[in-house]
Amino acid sequence: MNGLARMNSMFVIDGCCGLSLRTGALIIGVLDMVFDSLHLLGGVANLVGTSGVYIKEGDSKDPWIVAFLVMEMLVGIVDFIFSAVLLNGVHKESVKKVMAWWWWTSLQLLMQVIFFIAYAIFKEVITGLLIVVAALILALSVFSLVVVRSYAFSLKKKLTSEILIQEREEMIDL
Repeated sequence: MNGLARMNSMFVIDGCCGLSLRTGALIIGVLDMVFDSLHLLGGVANLVGTSGVYIKEGDSKDPWIVAFLVMEMLVGIVDFIFSAVLLNGVHKESVKKVMAWWWWTSLQLLMQVIFFIAYAIFKEVITGLLIVVAALILALSVFSLVVVRSYAFSLKKKLTSEILIQEREEMIDL
């Protein structure tokens, strides 16, 4: 396969920016984990700041903000765990673990697109910069999904060929 190839109605690639798919998947896992860590630290800071204002001033809107921040942090924790699952899956060559990250990240991307569209419809304040940033994030997310899925495909192919070679050797030994 050169470049992109059609396989199981999803595009797969042979490499990641001149690197192997395995290296690309590892880089994506590490970057995802670093981003998740920073996101969680920011979430804790926001939660502490928002909770302090709520307790002092008794703002009636704050419980919803606090609930939203707690939910966002819970999703961040789950995302961090899935990043660790991806790294472990790449290290152990586990297709199931790699694809678990892929499914979680696909679901998360779908939800982000839905929320962005809802935001665009109800807020009606979308600047060019917001659209450019959203398009870049979408492009990087889709690229990450393609790289990780391609790695899972190549891993599945490798494991299948190893099993076939092992079975052939066992048949020759008989």
